[in-house]
Amino acid sequence: MITKEDLQLFGLAPIEAQMYAYLLKHGAASATEISKVVEVGRTNVYEYVKNLEQKGLVKQIEKHNKLYFEIESPLKLKRLGEKKISENRNLTNLMEEIVPKLATEYYKQQELPLITYLSGQKDYEEFFNGLYLQGATTEIFYFISDLKDYEAPEPKYRFAIQNKGLFTHIYVNQAEGINDLVKNEEREMRETKIINIPINKDIIICEDKVVIGKTRKDEFIVMLIKDFEFASLLKGLIKFIS
Repeated sequence: MITKEDLQLFGLAPIEAQMYAYLLKHGAASATEISKVVEVGRTNVYEYVKNLEQKGLVKQIEKHNKLYFEIESPLKLKRLGEKKISENRNLTNLMEEIVPKLATEYYKQQELPLITYLSGQKDYEEFFNGLYLQGATTEIFYFISDLKDYEAPEPKYRFAIQNKGLFTHIYVNQAEGINDLVKNEEREMRETKIINIPINKDIIICEDKVVIGKTRKDEFIVMLIKDFEFASLLKGLIKFIS
């Protein structure tokens, strides 16, 4: 049997859900009978029933010159649920579109960095498309613990890298196979260095962004900090200690 908690998921108020569940179980009932169950005044029952009628869930019937209420076909509840799902989907889409813009404006006003979280292949594609195809940066600083986990830019980015003169600085703790990598570094516009500072998470620094997390395509999940001054400070420190 459906519960009033279940019915609230369809957008019914708690008392409306209680009324509907009662009518579903017991059939037609008068306002007096309903008021005893839901513990609201008889006059208020009519107001709640009116709301249920407007939602297409309850109808009035007359028996023996007395007014009763009973539920409509459960298909009406199904339509209400479908409407609720559609509204939630629209709200989700609106949130995905508007909230990031509002957050950006808020952080601008507060003069704080904008922090977002990215994960999955879609976010991976959007991030690296922005980095290689749309961004204006000419240098990338890439920190990764083990060189074997480094993923070179996909072929579709090669022309943009060459065209923009985009140079990549790679810093690693472990670099087995580095000799094979450095053979083509000049052609690939890349430089690889081994450093002793422990690298526990992948880090990418470019233009106005700092990305921290796991940057491989098959496990992409990162925190992105967007702040030009912060990114510039880190790049300056890197060049100073290199």
